[in-house]
Amino acid sequence: MKNLILTAVFCFVGTVVVSCIPAATDAEIGQMCENLVGLRADGPLPVEKDLLASIDEDFKAQEKKLVDWRAKDLKGWDDELAAKLKEAESDEEKAKLNEDYAKKKEITSKQFDPDLQALGPNKEAAVKAAREKIADKKAERDEEVKKCVEEAATEGPSQQVAQCRIKADSTDAYWNQCR
Repeated sequence: MKNLILTAVFCFVGTVVVSCIPAATDAEIGQMCENLVGLRADGPLPVEKDLLASIDEDFKAQEKKLVDWRAKDLKGWDDELAAKLKEAESDEEKAKLNEDYAKKKEITSKQFDPDLQALGPNKEAAVKAAREKIADKKAERDEEVKKCVEEAATEGPSQQVAQCRIKADSTDAYWNQCR
């Protein structure tokens, strides 16, 4: 009988002590789950501003390449014309050369127009795809966090465990050091 009373007292005290440990709040559970999903992820979510800046740089580089290439081709015609003008003997021949090379330069310049004009729509498509990719990744992560929160709510971690898991810097620390 004495052992039964002693066991009942220890159970009562244990229950009181355990019930005095504060449970994690919903906000702490959310933060802890966001940290876990972030630790499991390939890396941080891409920042839209950075991604758009990268796309802008890429398209400016493409445009510069096309403009430089066109300028190089046009300079080649100018150099060739200058050499032929030195050899020309009459003003009539020089006028004919100038006319022929003006046509060649116009044709060369127009060859680059479709590529330059395509940069605008291509850039818009790249920006749209990047925004969709960011939105999809964010939605995927949000879904993972939601599942984690639901599981953690049934587990009912203490505030101490939640704070440890919020600060964890690896999944090993999250699961094994924060108990």
